[in-house]
Amino acid sequence: AAAALAAAGIGVRCVSMATPLGGEAVQRRIASGLFDADDAAAIVGPLVSADAVHVAAEGARRRLPVVSPSATSSALSAPDNALFRTVPPDDQQAVALADLCAQMRWTRVAVLTTKTRYATLIARRFAARAPAVGVDVVANETVAQDVADDVESVERLRDALRAIRDARTSVIILSAASADAFTIMSVAQGAQMTGAGWTWVATDAAQLLDRDTFRDASRSTVLTQQAMQGMLAVRARGGHGAAFHRFKAEWSARDESAYPGRVHRSAADNDAELAVAPYVAETIDAAYAVVAAAERLVRDGVTSTLEMRRNGRLLDAMQRVAFDGVTGRVQFDANGDPKYPLYDLANFVGDTWRDVGVWDPRETKPSGKYRLTHQIVWPGASLTQPGHLQLGAGTAGALCAGAAAGGSSPDVGLMVATVIFALLFAGALGGIIFLLFKNRAGFRVQTA
Repeated sequence: AAAALAAAGIGVRCVSMATPLGGEAVQRRIASGLFDADDAAAIVGPLVSADAVHVAAEGARRRLPVVSPSATSSALSAPDNALFRTVPPDDQQAVALADLCAQMRWTRVAVLTTKTRYATLIARRFAARAPAVGVDVVANETVAQDVADDVESVERLRDALRAIRDARTSVIILSAASADAFTIMSVAQGAQMTGAGWTWVATDAAQLLDRDTFRDASRSTVLTQQAMQGMLAVRARGGHGAAFHRFKAEWSARDESAYPGRVHRSAADNDAELAVAPYVAETIDAAYAVVAAAERLVRDGVTSTLEMRRNGRLLDAMQRVAFDGVTGRVQFDANGDPKYPLYDLANFVGDTWRDVGVWDPRETKPSGKYRLTHQIVWPGASLTQPGHLQLGAGTAGALCAGAAAGGSSPDVGLMVATVIFALLFAGALGGIIFLLFKNRAGFRVQTA
């Protein structure tokens, strides 16, 4: 994330922090310390929801904005919150999954989830939403987290798959973290529940199973990759448009030791479309959202960080941010969530995910909320939707207007943004990025 911001032209100072184990009390102390620097006007991060709870609470107490590019827990949505997000909450993901089932005319589906807060929340919200769009959840199975850790958990997974088969549906909604999704697809293949005639639709965590995962040529990895062919997933709208393409090209041209990331491997593989890690685009938009808010204050004569911090001025300015970012229109609702949430529909083909459509809740066409941009390759390498009416790219229309990030980014010439990227290890890996606004003195990158 820090490299992404640097490549976008924002000065970065990196600091790596290892925090001791100590539970929520330690996390709260860390969150409090993040705001102690007098030149910290805002925080971009954390990356995970568990950390965001504490950092957002401290931001609200001090009336300083926190902007997360990847914390998706619906529990973080609240009015008059100091937390803003450039990624939709998981509630919206459940709606997008239900709309996909309705549009594909899948009237009988199964849900398979793991016992994690992330996975179970999406599964429950999907099951609650499904009847409203004419979808019947005929099987709803839950298995243990880290399902591969013991024989008993794997056997319970096999039981869950048998129950789904007995429910006589071939459409399975999978809500699980990436490691568990890998195991589940492997076991499903052994149960002959993948390939032609089967449809697996995953939540956004599945996008972490990509080319890097499948570089390992072990038998289990190869078989799991085969099992995932034709799989679908919904994921937060990634970067699009000319601005994002320029960013990726510039990043790939930089020295990999200073600007590491997936984009270099993608360039080495001669990919037609340079790939970046998940949430890079959302991180860019999060950083520019703070810059846009600060620019508003600069135009009003507020030029020092101290003045921006005073009486929640930058926080108030964040609520009025509106610009065209690399993920689409960046604007926040009363809960600090994206006002215009969008999801990409991704299709797993070969060893990677490719975007084949976009979900836009504002879409009013009778065909549904999705507009397909490319033909879906279904399991068994078929171009025909198994067992249902085909939804082809020709009838689905073009990309939703305004979703591509063709607009210009905020002009950062009025100020310098110095970013501190801190990696927090407190149960789960989280990232915190401080944005420090100072008088214009040129961009620089420092690593500590």
